[in-house]
Amino acid sequence: MTRSRIPLYLLEVACAVALAACGGGADDGSTAAHAAQGSSSAEASRDSDEAGSNPEIDDAARTADTEVHGDDEDTATAADGGSREELAAANARVRRLIADGRTDTYTLIDRALGGHASETPDCAHPGFGPHITQAFDHELGKAAFVFTLHVDPDDDRCTNADRQRNEIKVYSPSDDYLKGFNGDTLTYRWRFKLDKHFQPSRSFTHIHQIKAVDGDDGSPIITLTPRAGRPEQLQLIHVDSKGERKVLAHVPLEQFKGRWIDAYERITYGSQGSYSLSLRNLADGKVLWRHSARLDMWRDGATFVRPKWGLYRSLDDREALRDESLRFDRFCIAKGQDNCTK
Repeated sequence: MTRSRIPLYLLEVACAVALAACGGGADDGSTAAHAAQGSSSAEASRDSDEAGSNPEIDDAARTADTEVHGDDEDTATAADGGSREELAAANARVRRLIADGRTDTYTLIDRALGGHASETPDCAHPGFGPHITQAFDHELGKAAFVFTLHVDPDDDRCTNADRQRNEIKVYSPSDDYLKGFNGDTLTYRWRFKLDKHFQPSRSFTHIHQIKAVDGDDGSPIITLTPRAGRPEQLQLIHVDSKGERKVLAHVPLEQFKGRWIDAYERITYGSQGSYSLSLRNLADGKVLWRHSARLDMWRDGATFVRPKWGLYRSLDDREALRDESLRFDRFCIAKGQDNCTK
């Protein structure tokens, strides 16, 4: 019996017809790709939850969040269940501030935090230009915020010459969702990197503050403070409503220099409040420091409490200081059961 050859194009047509009849075809590849992407997203979500976890905090309710990232906005993603309406509500609330390397830096900050949310020495040092900028970071593979202070001539907003300030903040024009009212629980998450040659002084150099607004709002309630000494330390300092100052914990500063740190902070505001802070090495996820405590987290006469990030330092020990650039990225603020993923 003689075998006849079927032209290749007829075989291709036959295969296409058979696949279509079975519901297959080109869409299968797309479906498989989306399934793989969904699996990867779920793993990333689990990693994110673990990185922000704390044994004394219930983080079971994970929600989606909005990225203030130039003109882009991420869509909501599923957390641990919840309706589309709940996810959409969370997406509208949780706030992120992420360097994009394109948008004007101050515009990006103000868009996220409201009003004019930076306190810089630009007026005292106009020749340098903006003291908060963005620069590409090779370790992150993207842009990061760069907060710069010069020993001379920078000061505190052309008001105080004995100190220097370059910070961003939540304040009165900010959305109420970003403010800590009495009884509120807020989560803050951010990344920061001290230069490997960073030099603190024996006086104060704060890189993060929790401060009251109105009433007894002179001293910060919480500060994260690098301090000169042998060895240099990173101190977590608390000042209660009676003005009593206490170093809650301290660790050698050296382990934080020259590396990106992922900070996760959760606070319940009130005279019988609570506080927790976890600092991890971003490269390997190792916890470098964790502290939790029941604390007085309020001030008499306060309207609300808010966070600040940046560089705020005294010039009392000027000879110990040098020009510094501190990098930040991926700021996040969430209230109540909302949370900050990576």
